[in-house]
Amino acid sequence: MTCFLAALEDCNRREDKGKTKAVLLQNIGAIHNAQAQYSTSLSYHVHAAELFGALGQRRGQAESLGNLAYAFSQLRDYQAAALCYQEALQAFRAVGDLHGHWQMCEGLGASHFCLGDTQKAIEYYKQALAVSEEPKGIWAIPRERIQRKLTEVLQNAGAVEDTQL
Repeated sequence: MTCFLAALEDCNRREDKGKTKAVLLQNIGAIHNAQAQYSTSLSYHVHAAELFGALGQRRGQAESLGNLAYAFSQLRDYQAAALCYQEALQAFRAVGDLHGHWQMCEGLGASHFCLGDTQKAIEYYKQALAVSEEPKGIWAIPRERIQRKLTEVLQNAGAVEDTQL
Protein backbone atom coordinates (compact mmCIF):
# COMPACT_ATOMS: atom_id res chain seq x y z
CA MET A 1 0.00 0.00 0.00
CA THR A 2 2.83 2.37 0.88
CA CYS A 3 4.32 2.10 -2.60
CA PHE A 4 0.98 2.77 -4.28
CA LEU A 5 0.38 5.83 -2.10
CA ALA A 6 3.89 7.15 -2.80
CA ALA A 7 3.36 6.67 -6.54
CA LEU A 8 -0.01 8.43 -6.33
CA GLU A 9 1.61 11.33 -4.48
CA ASP A 10 4.18 11.55 -7.30
CA CYS A 11 1.37 11.61 -9.90
CA ASN A 12 -0.36 14.40 -7.97
CA ARG A 13 2.86 16.44 -7.83
CA ARG A 14 3.23 16.08 -11.60
CA GLU A 15 -0.48 16.85 -12.06
CA ASP A 16 -0.76 13.53 -13.89
CA LYS A 17 -4.36 12.83 -14.82
CA GLY A 18 -3.54 9.89 -17.06
CA LYS A 19 -3.90 6.14 -17.05
CA THR A 20 -1.10 5.63 -14.49
CA LYS A 21 -2.98 7.66 -11.91
CA ALA A 22 -6.25 5.90 -12.71
CA VAL A 23 -4.61 2.48 -12.29
CA LEU A 24 -3.04 3.55 -8.98
CA LEU A 25 -6.39 4.80 -7.67
CA GLN A 26 -8.07 1.59 -8.80
CA ASN A 27 -5.45 -0.56 -7.05
CA ILE A 28 -5.52 1.47 -3.83
CA GLY A 29 -9.30 1.14 -3.75
CA ALA A 30 -9.03 -2.61 -4.35
CA ILE A 31 -6.53 -2.94 -1.49
CA HIS A 32 -8.94 -1.12 0.81
CA ASN A 33 -11.72 -3.49 -0.33
CA ALA A 34 -9.49 -6.49 0.39
CA GLN A 35 -8.84 -5.11 3.87
CA ALA A 36 -12.59 -4.61 4.44
CA GLN A 37 -12.09 -0.83 4.55
CA TYR A 38 -15.02 -0.24 2.24
CA SER A 39 -15.84 3.33 3.28
CA THR A 40 -12.24 4.35 2.65
CA SER A 41 -12.22 2.64 -0.76
CA LEU A 42 -15.19 4.58 -2.15
CA SER A 43 -13.40 7.80 -3.09
CA TYR A 44 -10.58 5.87 -4.79
CA HIS A 45 -13.02 3.88 -6.92
CA VAL A 46 -15.04 6.98 -7.85
CA HIS A 47 -11.95 8.94 -8.85
CA ALA A 48 -10.51 5.99 -10.82
CA ALA A 49 -13.81 5.49 -12.69
CA GLU A 50 -13.96 9.20 -13.53
CA LEU A 51 -10.37 9.23 -14.83
CA PHE A 52 -10.80 6.06 -16.87
CA GLY A 53 -14.02 7.50 -18.31
CA ALA A 54 -12.33 10.78 -19.24
CA LEU A 55 -9.57 8.79 -20.96
CA GLY A 56 -12.09 6.69 -22.90
CA GLN A 57 -10.85 3.54 -21.12
CA ARG A 58 -14.18 1.73 -20.78
CA ARG A 59 -12.73 -1.52 -19.40
CA GLY A 60 -10.85 0.30 -16.62
CA GLN A 61 -13.95 2.38 -15.92
CA ALA A 62 -16.07 -0.77 -15.74
CA GLU A 63 -13.63 -2.48 -13.37
CA SER A 64 -13.57 0.57 -11.10
CA LEU A 65 -17.36 0.81 -11.10
CA GLY A 66 -17.57 -2.90 -10.29
CA ASN A 67 -15.20 -2.41 -7.35
CA LEU A 68 -17.27 0.58 -6.23
CA ALA A 69 -20.46 -1.48 -6.45
CA TYR A 70 -18.88 -4.25 -4.40
CA ALA A 71 -17.84 -1.75 -1.70
CA PHE A 72 -21.37 -0.34 -1.57
CA SER A 73 -22.80 -3.85 -1.28
CA GLN A 74 -20.49 -4.63 1.63
CA LEU A 75 -21.68 -1.41 3.28
CA ARG A 76 -25.25 -2.66 2.70
CA ASP A 77 -26.11 0.25 0.43
CA TYR A 78 -27.74 -2.05 -2.10
CA GLN A 79 -29.38 0.74 -4.10
CA ALA A 80 -26.03 2.44 -4.76
CA ALA A 81 -24.47 -0.97 -5.46
CA ALA A 82 -27.14 -1.78 -8.04
CA LEU A 83 -26.64 1.55 -9.81
CA CYS A 84 -22.88 1.04 -10.01
CA TYR A 85 -23.22 -2.59 -11.10
CA GLN A 86 -25.60 -1.43 -13.85
CA GLU A 87 -23.15 1.22 -15.10
CA ALA A 88 -20.31 -1.30 -15.00
CA LEU A 89 -22.43 -3.85 -16.87
CA GLN A 90 -23.05 -1.36 -19.68
CA ALA A 91 -19.33 -0.66 -19.96
CA PHE A 92 -18.38 -4.37 -19.92
CA ARG A 93 -20.97 -5.02 -22.64
CA ALA A 94 -19.54 -2.15 -24.69
CA VAL A 95 -16.08 -3.75 -24.71
CA GLY A 96 -17.37 -7.32 -25.11
CA ASP A 97 -16.00 -8.53 -21.78
CA LEU A 98 -17.98 -11.66 -20.87
CA HIS A 99 -16.15 -12.16 -17.57
CA GLY A 100 -17.11 -8.67 -16.40
CA HIS A 101 -20.61 -9.14 -17.82
CA TRP A 102 -21.45 -12.21 -15.73
CA GLN A 103 -19.81 -10.74 -12.61
CA MET A 104 -21.93 -7.59 -12.82
CA CYS A 105 -25.08 -9.64 -13.48
CA GLU A 106 -24.29 -11.73 -10.41
CA GLY A 107 -23.79 -8.55 -8.36
CA LEU A 108 -27.04 -7.10 -9.70
CA GLY A 109 -28.85 -10.31 -8.81
CA ALA A 110 -27.54 -10.16 -5.24
CA SER A 111 -28.28 -6.43 -4.89
CA HIS A 112 -31.85 -6.75 -6.13
CA PHE A 113 -32.43 -9.77 -3.90
CA CYS A 114 -31.27 -7.72 -0.89
CA LEU A 115 -33.55 -4.88 -2.01
CA GLY A 116 -36.48 -7.31 -2.05
CA ASP A 117 -36.90 -7.28 -5.84
CA THR A 118 -36.98 -11.02 -6.42
CA GLN A 119 -38.03 -10.76 -10.07
CA LYS A 120 -35.05 -8.60 -11.03
CA ALA A 121 -32.73 -10.84 -9.00
CA ILE A 122 -33.96 -13.85 -10.97
CA GLU A 123 -33.55 -12.00 -14.29
CA TYR A 124 -29.95 -11.01 -13.55
CA TYR A 125 -28.93 -14.45 -12.26
CA LYS A 126 -30.45 -16.02 -15.38
CA GLN A 127 -28.58 -13.51 -17.53
CA ALA A 128 -25.31 -14.42 -15.78
CA LEU A 129 -25.98 -18.10 -16.49
CA ALA A 130 -26.83 -17.36 -20.13
CA VAL A 131 -23.49 -15.59 -20.57
CA SER A 132 -21.81 -18.76 -19.29
CA GLU A 133 -23.16 -20.63 -22.30
CA GLU A 134 -21.25 -18.36 -24.69
CA PRO A 135 -18.18 -19.96 -26.28
CA LYS A 136 -15.90 -17.94 -24.02
CA GLY A 137 -18.28 -17.98 -21.07
CA ILE A 138 -17.61 -18.54 -17.39
CA TRP A 139 -16.17 -21.71 -15.96
CA ALA A 140 -17.84 -24.27 -13.72
CA ILE A 141 -17.32 -22.86 -10.20
CA PRO A 142 -18.92 -19.44 -10.77
CA ARG A 143 -21.66 -21.10 -12.81
CA GLU A 144 -22.47 -23.48 -9.94
CA ARG A 145 -22.38 -20.59 -7.45
CA ILE A 146 -24.75 -18.51 -9.58
CA GLN A 147 -27.06 -21.51 -10.02
CA ARG A 148 -27.18 -21.95 -6.21
CA LYS A 149 -28.00 -18.26 -5.75
CA LEU A 150 -30.72 -18.40 -8.39
CA THR A 151 -32.21 -21.49 -6.73
CA GLU A 152 -32.16 -19.69 -3.36
CA VAL A 153 -34.00 -16.69 -4.82
CA LEU A 154 -36.53 -18.93 -6.54
CA GLN A 155 -37.12 -20.87 -3.32
CA ASN A 156 -37.49 -17.62 -1.41
CA ALA A 157 -40.08 -16.51 -3.95
CA GLY A 158 -41.90 -19.83 -3.63
CA ALA A 159 -41.31 -20.56 -7.32
CA VAL A 160 -39.39 -23.79 -6.74
CA GLU A 161 -40.44 -26.72 -4.62
CA ASP A 162 -37.73 -28.64 -2.80
CA THR A 163 -38.63 -31.64 -4.96
CA GLN A 164 -37.77 -29.67 -8.12
CA LEU A 165 -34.15 -29.22 -7.05
